[in-house]
Amino acid sequence: MSQLQTIEAIEKRLWSAVDLLRVNSGLASNEYQQQAVHG
Repeated sequence: MSQLQTIEAIEKRLWSAVDLLRVNSGLASNEYQQQAVHG
C-alpha cells in the first residue's frame, strides 16, 4: 500500500468515526459545530 493510499484509508476511517459520533451524540448540527470550534 502506498503512502497516499494509507493516508486515504486513515481519512476514511476518521470520517466514519466522525459520522458515528455525530449520529450518537444526540446534538443538533448547530450544537456539535460549536463544540468542534470551541472545544
